[in-house]
Amino acid sequence: HQQQHQNHQFCEPVSPSHSTLFLPSDANFLSEAHCFIRFVCIELFTSTEHHLTAGGRGARPSHVGQVGFRCIHCKHQPRDHQANQAVSFPSTRDNIFESVRNFQRVHMESCPFIPPKIKLTFQEIIQKGNHTPKRSHKLVRAYYSQAASEMGLIDTPFGLRYRDECGYKQRVTPSLEMLNILEAANAEEKVGARFVEPMNVNKRASSKDDTTKSSPSSSSEGATIDVKYGKFDALSGKITKKVMLNARKEPTVFVQPQDFPTISDFIFLLFHQLKPCKPTSHKKRRRVSSSISPSGSTFDREHPTIGNMPFAGLCCKHCQREDNENANGMYFPSNVECLGDSSFSQTFLMHLMNSCDHVPDEIKSALTELKNLAREYNASVKRGSKKKFVGKVWKRLESYADKNSGAAGVMGVVTAPN
Repeated sequence: HQQQHQNHQFCEPVSPSHSTLFLPSDANFLSEAHCFIRFVCIELFTSTEHHLTAGGRGARPSHVGQVGFRCIHCKHQPRDHQANQAVSFPSTRDNIFESVRNFQRVHMESCPFIPPKIKLTFQEIIQKGNHTPKRSHKLVRAYYSQAASEMGLIDTPFGLRYRDECGYKQRVTPSLEMLNILEAANAEEKVGARFVEPMNVNKRASSKDDTTKSSPSSSSEGATIDVKYGKFDALSGKITKKVMLNARKEPTVFVQPQDFPTISDFIFLLFHQLKPCKPTSHKKRRRVSSSISPSGSTFDREHPTIGNMPFAGLCCKHCQREDNENANGMYFPSNVECLGDSSFSQTFLMHLMNSCDHVPDEIKSALTELKNLAREYNASVKRGSKKKFVGKVWKRLESYADKNSGAAGVMGVVTAPN
């Protein structure tokens, strides 16, 4: 398997100055897709002053000397020409797996500088499936972390750095810690992998017997049903877990902690980014295209009321402040059907990811991961759950409008009734 990766005709020559992620032990531990990305697509680099000050979008190091990960194929392109996730700076070795997974899900498909033959080969690898033993996510994360240590990377208060600052030092033989991980993998093969692969999740989730005869004591079947309806706590990364935990602890006018079990993680987090608002006085005469309906029409803010609510609307909680006159990210749906329409969710998601400069990176990362997981596992919304949830949001908006009909400007967050 290792020889197969080294002899691929599609592999571009890699300069000796490049430090790819690939280790000899990868071939016996990781899937072919993981090996391919680590060997052909990603390299390590040490940041310089240029990386701190260069213009354009994308991740930046916090200090000179911090080690980052980047796409081999677009590294010489201007930052504004690079697709998302072209560069990352994991804060610790434990976060490397998440960075590589984001690279695979986001950058591999969208980067125009990766040669077509490499993209095609990667797709063929994905389609033919993984012929290596199944590994639990926990074990794969541990391998990624220890593999970085084998390469000489260490965690510091200033991010990842090389143990020997003079250059790349890879161990000739595996460390005791790596041998322990490999031994744990062998033990896992004997008892069966505890992680449910995407193919198995889809197959089991589509079976009536699994959904109707599942027992609360069966953790594997419970996890299968959760994944089917967009609950990804068992599969999401550390950043997403932290974001979701914080969201569940912080009620908003529209989203309450008790809503969490009733709706997908993605919808819960998306609506958690909203707060109530009303147009400022000089905006009332403007027609704003971001106020949408299922038909795509706009609503005129010259009207004294919108639906049953006097100037009640929703806005992005990150870019709207009481002293902010910007109308971006403000929505005034005329009824509950407009609020529940998929075009509203899509428009607001685009605003969070592309328009608002104030959305924290961890929120964007969590939304991206949850959306990708939903697509990867073919998750669907439980019948009637979104309609019920949006109905609650609408009632909370009506209640808020009634209590604050005399207020001016953008409203602050208060506790709303259920």
